[in-house]
Amino acid sequence: MDTIDVFLGDEADPERVGRAFFTRKRGRVSTVFAYDMDYLAGGGVNIDPGALSLVSGSQAITSGILPAFSDAAPDRWWGLFPCGKYPRNTSSLGTAATATRQRARSLRTAGLRCAW
Repeated sequence: MDTIDVFLGDEADPERVGRAFFTRKRGRVSTVFAYDMDYLAGGGVNIDPGALSLVSGSQAITSGILPAFSDAAPDRWWGLFPCGKYPRNTSSLGTAATATRQRARSLRTAGLRCAW
């Protein structure tokens, strides 16, 4: 089981939202999430209204990772960058893509290698 403490805000003043527990069994991932009591008492907002209730106690999500977390998780697209397989023409993607290509180059330079 993997555990993650979830925070909102910036590094200078993070607010603890809660804790997520991830379990992998037979190739499937399930998530249990619990809001922090101080977050709830302070009028916190629901981080994933489609999957969670803004209540105390553990909430099990058996169908995988919460959408709020899966959106931030690494995927195949990001996994290709350290291997140098990023798009050459990123003009339509803007400055974020350019920065990502530069970051991919620095990762390769630092010695990161592809797993495949």
